[in-house]
Amino acid sequence: MVKVRMNTADVAAEVKCLRRHIGMRCANVYDLNPKTYMFKLINSSGVTESGESEKVLLLMESGVRLHTTAYVRDKNTTPSGFTLKLRKHIRGRRLEDVRQLGYDRIILFQFGLGTNAYFIILELYAQGNILLTDPDFVVMTLLRSHRDDDKGLAIMSRHRYPVESCRVFERTSPTKLEATLMRSEKDERDSNRSFGTEVGSVNVQNSELQSQQEGVTISGKRSTSNKKENDGEQGKKMTLKAILGDSLGYGPALCEHIILDAGLVPNMKIGRASDNTFSQDALHALAAAVGKFEDWLEDVISGAKLPEGYILMQKMPSGKKEALLPMEISTNKVYDEFSPILLNQFKSREFVRMDTFDAVLDEFYSKIESQRADQQQRAREESAVQKLTKIQLDQENRVHALKKEVDHSLTMAELIEYNLQDVEAAIMAVRVALANGMDWEDLARMVKEEKKSGNPVAGLIDKLHLERNCVTLLLSNNLDEMDDDERTDPAYKVEVDLSLSAHANACRWFEMKKRQENKQKKTITSHAKAFKAAERKTKQQLAQEKTVAAISHMRKVHWFEKFNWFISSENYLIISGRDAQQNEMVVKRYMSKGDIYVHADLHGASSTVIKNHTPDLAIPPLTLNQAGCFTVCHSQAWEAKMVTSAWWVYPHQVSKTAPTGEYLTVGSFMIRGKKNFLPPHPLVMGFGLLFRLDESSLGSHLNERRIRGEEEGLQETEDIETVEDEVDSLSGEDIEDVVCRADDQITATKNNSEPIIDANSGKGDVPPIPLLASAPPAALGFAVPDVPKQILPELEVVFDRTLALGPVKVLVNEHVEESLQDDVSKQYDPEKKVATPRDKAYISKAERRKLKKAEKGSLTTGQHESKEGDVLDRHVGNQKLAPQKEDKGEGSQKSAGGKVARGQKGKLKKIKEKYSEQDEEERIIRMALLAETTEEKEKLNDLDYFTGCPLANDVLLYAVPVCGPYSAVQSYKYRVKITPGTAKRGKAAKTAINLFVHMQDVTTREKELIKACTDPELVAAIIGNAKITAAGLTRLKKKQKGKKSSKKEDL
Repeated sequence: MVKVRMNTADVAAEVKCLRRHIGMRCANVYDLNPKTYMFKLINSSGVTESGESEKVLLLMESGVRLHTTAYVRDKNTTPSGFTLKLRKHIRGRRLEDVRQLGYDRIILFQFGLGTNAYFIILELYAQGNILLTDPDFVVMTLLRSHRDDDKGLAIMSRHRYPVESCRVFERTSPTKLEATLMRSEKDERDSNRSFGTEVGSVNVQNSELQSQQEGVTISGKRSTSNKKENDGEQGKKMTLKAILGDSLGYGPALCEHIILDAGLVPNMKIGRASDNTFSQDALHALAAAVGKFEDWLEDVISGAKLPEGYILMQKMPSGKKEALLPMEISTNKVYDEFSPILLNQFKSREFVRMDTFDAVLDEFYSKIESQRADQQQRAREESAVQKLTKIQLDQENRVHALKKEVDHSLTMAELIEYNLQDVEAAIMAVRVALANGMDWEDLARMVKEEKKSGNPVAGLIDKLHLERNCVTLLLSNNLDEMDDDERTDPAYKVEVDLSLSAHANACRWFEMKKRQENKQKKTITSHAKAFKAAERKTKQQLAQEKTVAAISHMRKVHWFEKFNWFISSENYLIISGRDAQQNEMVVKRYMSKGDIYVHADLHGASSTVIKNHTPDLAIPPLTLNQAGCFTVCHSQAWEAKMVTSAWWVYPHQVSKTAPTGEYLTVGSFMIRGKKNFLPPHPLVMGFGLLFRLDESSLGSHLNERRIRGEEEGLQETEDIETVEDEVDSLSGEDIEDVVCRADDQITATKNNSEPIIDANSGKGDVPPIPLLASAPPAALGFAVPDVPKQILPELEVVFDRTLALGPVKVLVNEHVEESLQDDVSKQYDPEKKVATPRDKAYISKAERRKLKKAEKGSLTTGQHESKEGDVLDRHVGNQKLAPQKEDKGEGSQKSAGGKVARGQKGKLKKIKEKYSEQDEEERIIRMALLAETTEEKEKLNDLDYFTGCPLANDVLLYAVPVCGPYSAVQSYKYRVKITPGTAKRGKAAKTAINLFVHMQDVTTREKELIKACTDPELVAAIIGNAKITAAGLTRLKKKQKGKKSSKKEDL
């Protein structure tokens, strides 16, 4: 049987797991059913990866369980009175303590300190209970009131809870264990002796009463049956497992584990005979096993390590297991037991181990709960199917009965037509007799006499129904073409009306047949409609009942989902506030160096921030335009249908400091400096779904949202490598031609990939960019191809090798510095710089080429052969380049004569011993693999795990709704276009989800994840006052409208 309740060890292990949540505050209390309650605990210190508040859901079921859960359960819409009482007293208070009272299955939760403290007491024994008490343990409210008069306990409202009556944990000594066993043996012998005396006296009394009472045999039988029952009870009590269970109080499962650990048999009898008495060796082994278990229990209570947990599977019968396939065996595993330690009696079973016992309880009970919900759902579905089947069978029976009536009427009419003269003669004979005034009884006697005399007309009459003016005739088919066998068939009884002729009676039966045929048709039609209505009503009831016990795994809620957000086509996260408080939070908490602040001069426009995951690189124009469209659409321009433009600035231009005499409200900021206006965009938004990928499916979706121009940069690198190969194969005079060709290729690639932006001109599609020292070279007007950062060092080496300069550590003449400084000063004016100096200045590839050519023309051959310690000093104005610092570091380490820093000698010695067996080649390979793996992990961010185009073989975890500019979501598999309209958020979201679910290429897993999106998530994501347009939407609406109209017609 499946384990349902928790024992002492389970409670101790779970309390240890729950103590790590001490310090969290109770945010709210919910009731799932009259016995199950869920406490929402939050930690505002921000320990999650995103810096948001940690949230824990604590589940309590009276008398059954206690654990945190990672599953979402449907809560009651209206809280109960008990829930409201809990909310009133403990909501907002800090959890200060969680402890077990003694070693009873009672857990105490303390919320608050001192006189403001309140206690939640959970009882997990018997029928269970949940109580709320004040600081003096006086019960304020509880689920169940009860009293125990034997112990003098009263668990009622306004009574003090008896905390001191709980059993205190004490270790079991060998002396105590031996005394318990000896006392049980003595009690056994005394009970047997007294029991024998009582039985003898009862037998004597029965023998004396046998002569006086007749019911003495019955009493004798009762005494014999009582003796057998008492013998069975005594046999049960005298087992070693029962004795330990009564004395230790750990429960039968743990006692059996202790006995097996001691090498004994749990069901051995104690004190029944002299050969079964306990030996000293067995006693010492049992005491050692008890001590071992109590050591573990004490370590769980007072130790620092969280206890692990085990889930045990049910044993499948051998015959059933052989009948199943291997894959079916793996999928039909049923949970049976859970325990914080692997019990000895269960070591042969299949089990699952988890890191914490709290996770074991959550998995076990959630699986059992979901299975129970599925079973109840299947039972309801089977009951509904049986009901529909019964209705269908009843309809078929009715139609079958009507068909029989039609056939019967047709047969009667045909028989009358076949025997038209005989029927007419019989009718006339009866009419004549009645016309002559003959009595009805006399007429009946006359018909019998005429039958005996062989009158053929009288032989046709079977019975007279003169009260109804009818007569029953015996007719058969007497056509000439009939065979002899057919002539011997029994005649049919046909009722005819005496007031009608034979032909009129035949017409009456034919009319009756027509009426019954029409009735049959109407019955079939009405029954079909009734069956459809019953089927539709049953489906609606099942759909309503299905949501009662729905359990789903809680998905990860990302930090940016509380804002308006989307991911641009180039994998940049854009967030904006929903109100003034969120605008303040977006700027103050989430905007950092390298990001972009976007806003619009419109009422209701929110503060938008573009998160730059690569601060060294500039944000591309496409992402800026999408962020501007997003900002404008989340303003009054959406309802007014007004097309306008937004603007962007750098983070250092956004300030909360107001001018003198002015005041900035919440969510308002002061912008200092130039605003960079973006081109106006149409008010077109998109709503779609992003799917969270598992790590195993991540490789198929890398670089889905690539920055525009990366392909050109990679192509440029390939072209330079081709030139390098050609240079290696040439010598002497041919090098200059190759260099010229390389320059031509680079220039061509540069011109095709990205236009040069003039920082001083405000014309063109690209807005003017202010000259900052922190701006990248592309923003300063230098023609730099869009090449990833990790490729730049490789390009430097390629240039050096192509120009035959050797390593990049050559001193440069002063006139080269001066010419370079003059060239740079012509391109931008230092006076226009913002006063944010940088230690690292940028240098473009054009400048590098000029530098190389100058070096090649001025330096001699001897100057090219420089030492490794030489440094290349590059100056742009008065600022030094980053490579200079790296080379200085290398030179300073080598110039120190190879001295090891203080404290590193021992560390280097250990490293040398650890990798002494590793040769140089293996070390290089390992370091390369390690660097490659580390680099790949560093390149990924949380946004790379989302995809809008899931593949058939992807492992999808959950779906997240997103609303952004249509250009950002137009590549998604599930998307709709949104324009300003009249539809509200809820209706627009339901329309979009309905379209997604009915798409032709939707898979089963994707449909499950789409339906798992809750209404609050969808409403929070989508924009209001919208009009939904998408391919196939009109066709789907017409199809569903046609179904609704047909249902109304059926009704």
